Amino acid sequence: MANLSRFFIILLTCMGILAHADDGKFGIGFVLGEPTALSGKYYKSKEKAFDFGLSINSHNYVLIYGDYLYQFPGIIEASGKFFEQLSPYLGVGPLVVLG
Repeated sequence: MANLSRFFIILLTCMGILAHADDGKFGIGFVLGEPTALSGKYYKSKEKAFDFGLSINSHNYVLIYGDYLYQFPGIIEASGKFFEQLSPYLGVGPLVVLG
């Protein structure tokens, strides 16, 4: 388990150093819980995006997923920049489990 934790820390550090997008079309993050995963999102437009992730689980399996998302920006009416950026979405895509 310690090797897995080190792997994720090194990977997140490298991704943080390498990830840079001035136009705001690409983002990198992580999913907490079970499974814990690295995730990314690429915006094709305001309404369409690709979401993907990779998890290496402590139960000796690898999980890879990808989704095509259709977002509904502006549907939530609230004040404040944070709430203005929230938008519900629908998505569909594959899930692959190896191990």
